Amino acid sequence: MKIFVPFFIFCLFTIIASVGALYVADNDGPEIDITNISDAIEEANYTRVEIVSVGSDSVDMSWVSSTESRCFFDYGLSPFVLNSTLPAPDLPTKYHWVAIKGLNEETAYHYRINSSSNGINNFSTFPLDAGNYLFSFAVTTDIHWSSSNSISDFGCMYKYTDRLLADVVSAINAERINFTILLGDLTNKGLAYEFDNVTKRLNTLDKPFYPVIGNHDKSEGAWVTEWARLGQENTTYSFNFAGWHFIVLDSVNDPNTEQGILTDDIMNWLQDDLKAHKTMPTIICLHFLVNDVPGLAELCAILGSNPYIENNKGFKVMLNNYTNVVAVLSGHGHLNSITYIP
Repeated sequence: MKIFVPFFIFCLFTIIASVGALYVADNDGPEIDITNISDAIEEANYTRVEIVSVGSDSVDMSWVSSTESRCFFDYGLSPFVLNSTLPAPDLPTKYHWVAIKGLNEETAYHYRINSSSNGINNFSTFPLDAGNYLFSFAVTTDIHWSSSNSISDFGCMYKYTDRLLADVVSAINAERINFTILLGDLTNKGLAYEFDNVTKRLNTLDKPFYPVIGNHDKSEGAWVTEWARLGQENTTYSFNFAGWHFIVLDSVNDPNTEQGILTDDIMNWLQDDLKAHKTMPTIICLHFLVNDVPGLAELCAILGSNPYIENNKGFKVMLNNYTNVVAVLSGHGHLNSITYIP
C-alpha cells in the first residue's frame, strides 16, 4: 500500500509517524487573562478547519475565519472540561494555526475555537510507534515568496510570506531535524529577486534542505540560473539518508506550467533510479498531486485548473511494481490530506 501525503514533519521509525513542531500553552502554568480579548469572543464563521498533522503526542491544526479576529483555542480530555487554552495571537488575522505538544498517546481530545457558542470537535492522537527511532525530517510547501502587500481570495498570504518563511526556518531549527524537503512553489512568480530572498532565508537552516520545483517557480525563466543557488544542479534528482532513498521529481509541464506531468524522459529516469535502489525504502517527492484530495475538486472548478499530474494513473500503476516505495509527498493543492492506494 502506498501513502500519498502533503504535510509537515516526519519522524522515521521502522514505520512512519508525524510529529508537531512548536509548543503548547497549558493552564497548569500561569493563568491566561483573556478578559481583554474582545475580538476573540465575537462570533465568526470558520471554514477549512484542518488537522494538518497528528502524532502520538502532538497535533497541528489550521482554520480560516470569515473576518480578521484573534482566536483562542480551548482543548481537553472531556467536551465538558476544556481546561487548556492557547491564547490569541497579537494581531488579528483570517488565517489561524495552532501547534500543540505534550499530549497523551492514543487519546481522544476535544477542542473549541473561540467561544462557548462555537461547536466542540475532537481529534485522537496515534499510539506510540513500535521500532527504533531512525531520523526526522521537515516538509514544507507552497511558500509563494512575494513582495506583494496583499492576501488572495484563496488564502495566499503574500504580504506575510517573508515573515512566515523566517518563522518556519526558526521552527525547524528548534527541532531535532536532519534535513528539510520543500515541495515546490518556493516563489510566487519565479522572479530572480524572489529566488534570491528565498535562498537567503533557506541558507539559515541549520541542516541541509532539498527543493522540489513547482509551477510558480517556472513562471519566468529565472529558475534556469537561480535553481543551482539552491544547491541542486538538476530539478530531478535523488539522495540517500540513513539507509532510506529519496527521489525528487520535476512534475511541471514546461510548455504549460499550469499542467503537471511526468514526461517520458523523467518516467524512464525514475524507473532506472527505482531499479538501482530497489532494496531501500523510498519516498518520492513532487509538486503536483497524484491522488484525489477531498475538498480540492470544488476549489479547482472555481479556478479552472487541474492540480494532478496528467499521467497519474500510469504513475500509480508503475509504483505497484516497487513495494519499497512507502510514500509520495506532494504540494500544490494548498490542502492537507493523507490518501492511500492498495
